[in-house]
Amino acid sequence: MHFLKFDYKEAAIIVRVELNDPNVSIEDIFPDDLIEAQLIEAQLLELENRNGSEIYTYFIKVLRPGPDLTEVGVYVSLPYEIRGGKVKTTFLGNTKQVRDFIKLFDQTGARYRVVSHTDAKF
Repeated sequence: MHFLKFDYKEAAIIVRVELNDPNVSIEDIFPDDLIEAQLIEAQLLELENRNGSEIYTYFIKVLRPGPDLTEVGVYVSLPYEIRGGKVKTTFLGNTKQVRDFIKLFDQTGARYRVVSHTDAKF
């Protein structure tokens, strides 16, 4: 997934999805209730068949993808993964920014789990 734009008002992304199961469709990957956002555009850029798998490349644009991350200063980092109806992502920020982000995220009522919290040394 590549974010072209991601803020509290809208997101624009290029996403590449590989389907190994012929019984799964691209619509199963992006159900309407996965994110509370208004889908503005979903354009198929490329469809590739490789070794029995279908690989889709989409441009997707949505309004209101989530909380205003600019309020607390955290950054979304890759990889960003959607699997089994769950989203896994990494947020970067200092301790205060991460705490403030978790408080902001709590206000949305969404369920989440912190898998790891580590200090990055650059």
